[in-house]
Amino acid sequence: MLLMKRFLTYAGVLLRGGPVRLVLSAVAMALTGLLLVWSTSYEKGLLGPGDADRSVLLREAHVLDLGPMGLSEPLPPFAGDAGVAVRLPHRLEPGAARFVNYRFSLSVLPRTAHDAPMALCVPRWASGATVWLNGQLLRTPAPGTAGLMDMHQPELMVLPPQTGPGAHRLDIRLRVVPGAVSGLSPVWFGESTAIRQGCQSLHASQRDARVGNAYLMAFMGLVALAIGVVKRERMALFFGLLVATWCLHHLFVLGHWTSMDESTWLAIYYATRPLAAWPLALFVLSYTGFSTPWRTRGLLLLFGGAYAAFALLAPHHWPLWLAAFGFVLVCIIALLFALLVRFSVQQATVSVVIFCVALGLVVAFNLMEVLRALGWLPWDDRSISYLTVPLLAFGMGALMLERLVRYLGAEERAGVALREEVSRQRAKMAADFLKLQQQAEKIAVLEERKRIVRDMHDGLGSQLVSASALLRSSPDMPPSLTALIDLALLELRSVLDVLSASPDHEDPDDDPVSLLLGKLRHRLGPVFRAQGVDIVWQTESMPRGFLADDQGRLQLLRVLQEAFTNVLKHAQARTVELSTAVFQDRIVVELRDDGIGLDLEEGGHANPLAGHGLSNMHMRALDMGATLKIFRRAPGTSVQLTFSWPAGA
Repeated sequence: MLLMKRFLTYAGVLLRGGPVRLVLSAVAMALTGLLLVWSTSYEKGLLGPGDADRSVLLREAHVLDLGPMGLSEPLPPFAGDAGVAVRLPHRLEPGAARFVNYRFSLSVLPRTAHDAPMALCVPRWASGATVWLNGQLLRTPAPGTAGLMDMHQPELMVLPPQTGPGAHRLDIRLRVVPGAVSGLSPVWFGESTAIRQGCQSLHASQRDARVGNAYLMAFMGLVALAIGVVKRERMALFFGLLVATWCLHHLFVLGHWTSMDESTWLAIYYATRPLAAWPLALFVLSYTGFSTPWRTRGLLLLFGGAYAAFALLAPHHWPLWLAAFGFVLVCIIALLFALLVRFSVQQATVSVVIFCVALGLVVAFNLMEVLRALGWLPWDDRSISYLTVPLLAFGMGALMLERLVRYLGAEERAGVALREEVSRQRAKMAADFLKLQQQAEKIAVLEERKRIVRDMHDGLGSQLVSASALLRSSPDMPPSLTALIDLALLELRSVLDVLSASPDHEDPDDDPVSLLLGKLRHRLGPVFRAQGVDIVWQTESMPRGFLADDQGRLQLLRVLQEAFTNVLKHAQARTVELSTAVFQDRIVVELRDDGIGLDLEEGGHANPLAGHGLSNMHMRALDMGATLKIFRRAPGTSVQLTFSWPAGA
């Protein structure tokens, strides 16, 4: 019930993934099924439909036990029903026999003069074979391990031309090698033309498939190892190790090393057969995120113990060791398959589906191999488990390709983000550089202003002070000249105050106008106290940006100086008051006195054209963008400057 629920969940994930994912997954599983159907029978493709009337598949034979005879000694004649009847493919149980003898009864139909001679095709036999026809020697095995290589290569044998119609006796003797699996596959018998074509086709297809798989696997392994080394990708390293172990075993299966003795060849064959399961397990654990140090060490200890036991066993126990160790590995891979299915439900992709199918086939096919080796299933001379490794490598390669595509996509996105960040940093650096240049220019201007202020104060200012003191010390000098020099000195000090009160636009609390008004009070205080006039100063802090340029601040000082001068000259006041007020929409600067006031027009306002002083005040107010009002109040006169605020309102 739980498995059915997980299957439905997995199918739901595929359906939610959209039609493209569903179609690709279905195609992947269909191709896998076609591959399995194609691999279930080596007879398909051996002979065409038109050859069925000229050939026959020999599936029954008699097994004879004639004692310790030599390999090349012919079998004695005996009845066709002698021995034990077996059905091919046939596997011998491990025992003490050195040879096993198979006898067939062949029936040759009458032929015409144009018919080709008869032939045999043996798709697979387990060890070096000797073949007789009617007691005549047809084949002897090559020395060394060539006999072990025969079990992986179909072989064609053409019968002698004198083989006439009737019954014939075919004897096949196989040498039993300790540790090797002895047995015989079904044998094709018929006219040599069809049999030769089919046998060569079978041999070529098997050779091309094995060599092609080996080359493809080697190429995929090299690519995976390169990715693993360069990118430090553990899954790629495990995949490359899997391919290396499979290719190492496949070289022995293909028979590229025939110079070593049989026991060494068999030892390497059995040792390399289950070796690919270790990197496979590490790959699945790493992909599903279940890889831990103790699991890795556990797998290493399992393989180490299994191979230590293998080294202590006698060669005739090696098949049993492979079956037992294979059963343990099948259980482990089945557990990993369950973990993979559970993990793939969370993120089902085409590559994950292919890998799950491949891993499931690995479990199923290897379990079949183990059960056949233990005798619980009928023996088959073909090992379909070899086909699962290339399919598994294809699934693992698809996963690696998917990870590589994601990695390259992430790298490309990171590159785009990096380029965007570099562009932003360049723009920021350019803006900062421009700002630094502006600040450097501003500092240079400020330094030059300070130098000018210092030079004017120490030069012209000192000379005017000296001239004023000299004139006051001389009784013959007219007071008007002394007053003129004092006014020039006051004008100079006003200009210097403006130049020295340059605003700092980076400081939100900077208020140059209030600073100038404070300096103006300092300048005028002694003069008004000498005349017996009290000064009341009520000013607020001005908002930032008010009268930002030197010209506007200088105009404000001159208007106020003119107003204070009029108070001294004409008002006969006892108190003068300067106040500032900041409203939401305006700023008001007002000077009031309690004197006799000015002569005003009807309505209480001063005539803006009366006198050059008032006219200049109005002109300066217009230059500042302000409105000047002079009106009588009780007592005295009020001079009021009104600025619109915020600027531009």
